[in-house]
Amino acid sequence: MCVNIQKENQISFPEKGHTECVFFVTFIEKQTPLYLMKDSQKKISGKWFLVVFLLAASCVFSQQHNFTKYSVKEGIQSQVSCITQDSRGYMWIGTNNGGVALFDGKTFSYFTKENGLSNNNISAICEDKQGNIWIGTVNSGLDKYDGKKFIHYSMKDSAFTESSSIRNLFCDKKGNLWISTEDAVNIYDGKKFRWFEKTKSLSHRKAFKIFEDSKGNIWFGFKKGKSDGVDKYDGKTITHYKIKDLGSDMVSSFAEDKNGVLWLGRSNYNRSGSSLFFMEEDNFVPFNIGGLLDTLNIYDLIADRKGNLWMGTQGAFKATGFIRKNPSQRTKLNMFIKSGPKIILGKRIEGSENMDTVFMWEHFTKKYGLPDEVIKCVYEDREGNMWFGSNDGVIKYSNDAFVHYGQKEGLSEPVFQICQDKAGIMWTNNTSGLFVFNGDNFIAPDKIFKELGNKNIPSNLFQSKSGDLWLGSEKNGIISYNGEVMKYYTPAEPSRKYSAFPYYEDKSGNIWSRVYGKGVAVMKFSPSDGGKFSFYPDSGSVPFNVSTMIVDKQNSLWFCVANVGLFRYDGKKYTVFTEKNGLDDAGIRNFYEDKWGNLWVTTWADKGLFKYSENKFLAFNSSNGFSDEAVVCILEDKCGNSWFGTDGDGVFKFDGKTFTRYSTKEGLNNNTIMSLVNDDKGNLWAGTNKGINKITLDKNCAVLQIRPLGYNEGFTGIECNTNAAFKDNEGCLWFGTSTVLTKYSPKEDLTNSIPPQINLTGISLFYEKTAWENFSDSISSWSLLPADLSLPHNKNHLTFNFIGISHRSPQNVHYCFKMEGMDTAWSKETEKTEITFSNLSPGKYTFKVKARNENNYWSAPIAFSFEIQYPWYRTWGAYAGYVIGFFSILFGFNGVRTKQLKIRQQELEKTVKERTTELEEQKLVVEEKNKEVLDSIRYASRIQRALITSEKYIHKTLNKINNQSKK
Repeated sequence: MCVNIQKENQISFPEKGHTECVFFVTFIEKQTPLYLMKDSQKKISGKWFLVVFLLAASCVFSQQHNFTKYSVKEGIQSQVSCITQDSRGYMWIGTNNGGVALFDGKTFSYFTKENGLSNNNISAICEDKQGNIWIGTVNSGLDKYDGKKFIHYSMKDSAFTESSSIRNLFCDKKGNLWISTEDAVNIYDGKKFRWFEKTKSLSHRKAFKIFEDSKGNIWFGFKKGKSDGVDKYDGKTITHYKIKDLGSDMVSSFAEDKNGVLWLGRSNYNRSGSSLFFMEEDNFVPFNIGGLLDTLNIYDLIADRKGNLWMGTQGAFKATGFIRKNPSQRTKLNMFIKSGPKIILGKRIEGSENMDTVFMWEHFTKKYGLPDEVIKCVYEDREGNMWFGSNDGVIKYSNDAFVHYGQKEGLSEPVFQICQDKAGIMWTNNTSGLFVFNGDNFIAPDKIFKELGNKNIPSNLFQSKSGDLWLGSEKNGIISYNGEVMKYYTPAEPSRKYSAFPYYEDKSGNIWSRVYGKGVAVMKFSPSDGGKFSFYPDSGSVPFNVSTMIVDKQNSLWFCVANVGLFRYDGKKYTVFTEKNGLDDAGIRNFYEDKWGNLWVTTWADKGLFKYSENKFLAFNSSNGFSDEAVVCILEDKCGNSWFGTDGDGVFKFDGKTFTRYSTKEGLNNNTIMSLVNDDKGNLWAGTNKGINKITLDKNCAVLQIRPLGYNEGFTGIECNTNAAFKDNEGCLWFGTSTVLTKYSPKEDLTNSIPPQINLTGISLFYEKTAWENFSDSISSWSLLPADLSLPHNKNHLTFNFIGISHRSPQNVHYCFKMEGMDTAWSKETEKTEITFSNLSPGKYTFKVKARNENNYWSAPIAFSFEIQYPWYRTWGAYAGYVIGFFSILFGFNGVRTKQLKIRQQELEKTVKERTTELEEQKLVVEEKNKEVLDSIRYASRIQRALITSEKYIHKTLNKINNQSKK
């Protein structure tokens, strides 16, 4: 590798198209400046150059960044002039001539003159402490939106002193709204507008930018040509700060970093000096990056919550690392490295041998994924996403968790193999051959490594356990590269022409290669044996079209020969395994030996998995806990468990005894597992046809969570290639996909601990809009929902619409809801943002809904209470009427019955009296009759007695006669 010393302290790549890679170095290793070295020392060793090269490369692994653009397609017209987020989570985006766009993370809605705006040309947006949105327009004054309607304020209403063109809106910590116009500064305290009483003491009335620092001071930046500095208002007095190098340019922006340092940006229309200044020792001094900021117009400047400084200009600048341990001591620029979008600056306190501060700058342009290069405004939302207003819509930047490399970076074909050498340089392999990352693009290795020449371009790549690279080539032997030295090994028998492809390293450090050529199947390279080749087998022993191989723990060589079978060589003899040994006749796809010494074999057909035991192969499929699908990839986790990715049936974990399956039911985005890789924390990552999946494991390797990441999360390649996954020295994961090579940086993918902001956005009755004022006391602002809603019993079919706003990953917001009064438990998670309840019974209800983000952080539930009225016949009044009526009827019936009884009683009494009279008369008759009867009875009785006496006399007489006759 060669470099040219172009300046006494500058190094650059000579290759065409890479002149942007520039290094300014004032100390090397022991702080020896390059330009102080002797001529003999200026020849930089390969080792040192690789150190510098690695530093550059590590700083520029950020080609196509994770930017999302919203423009005309989404309805955002023309230039974006201002951005803010309200307390409900909505993004407000002001445009030039397009009105205001409102964004909830999924859909846009719009406000224009047709909706009540006074002008579609928006210059500023701000939310006050009451939740009102204030909108500044050009030439049409100020609008306030209270969630229901727009209220307009203009010069005609005596709201402003002279001009109704709003330049800046700002709400301070006390709740005051500051308004700067073309000609004055105004304050609104919530009741009335007033002209800032100290305005005449300001350097000029035309303040373009107003800013409040952490101490409550108000800073004023002035319009072009109206001041030579800035003003500070501490609540009592105004102090002017003269800025020597400001010239007549406008102060466009202020920012305060996490160390309390105040920064300001200027327009720099004159293109003279730096556009960026910071306060040091009560003075504003220019800050520059090797002259890079001399010609830039800074439109906006903010400091994010992480301490980064962002500038909106020609592109977007991000700066990290502003640390001053002793700001009273002057510092000097010690190191400057620029390569790709990233720029590193080192600062060292004078007299100290140690570097005190490192500044990391990134300049995003179209080349590095920024959709538009004119950034007019910058904003950070509550989740840490950065928003850029450009001349062609609005751009969202979440993080650099995903960075993509494609055709622009030299990768015109899908990547199937990835590795990193000892110097930290990335290597890839695709159908077009090998490629090396040179700090900016991927290029053919022979363009960097001159030792390769033009005829020995390697096409195969293998990395040993030591980190050395082994490069195989067509008919030209094998090359090893240890990060410093590249060695070329020619065949021991030059007459034997073959193509060698390094494939496997055994426990002794021998490198085994598949070989295509006459009389050769496998080749072993033994570094410990003087770097000699051994050929296995010799001509005629076995076929030589070997497809895959492995050396087991017994040091036996296993290799597969297509259309023949599986071979094992134990150092003495060959054994072939076919269907007779239980092995399927399908081609062998891969080998794997687990920690228990089990040899696993996968095939290309949908035959599951085979394990070698006691000279036989045992098949694992759906009949014994595995799958019938082909195994695509295999990986061992930190606990020694084996993981098998299948072609359509998810991933299986084998703990030495049983298989456990994980699929889309457990959270995977697809069941076709193309690759598996471990990260530095022991978690598994599974690449599929729909993106990647993070499988989080606990200390015992139990699955805690499966998190899918796809296009919406920044993984734009979507479809992963077979076994194209790699973890580099910094813990970053690389995935080859069907379209791009993607790098995932776990340290950039910070956990989003901020839950979604849940909003109830609407209620419909029988799927139709309803005049809720007919059923409620009032309508609330913003949501326009009815307060104290009370519906008739037949108005009982309600649909609730809601949204959980999370701009980090809006597609991964999930919801749970319940209807208290009907449900006792929360619903299952859903992605739907509406729910319908039909045929609700009369009663009181409370609808509750909550939302979670992609990292399972749940919002507090919001609630909406209402009632369905009972029908009139089921009201308490009706029930009271029922009781009163019942008793009235009862009493009435009782009264009628009583009256009837009285009448009946009278009739009975009359009847009794009549009957009594009759009875008395009859009694007399009866008594008379009785007397007659008694007289007759007495008379008869006398006759009877007389007769009885006569009868006795006759009998007595007859008895005497009879007795006498007997005698």
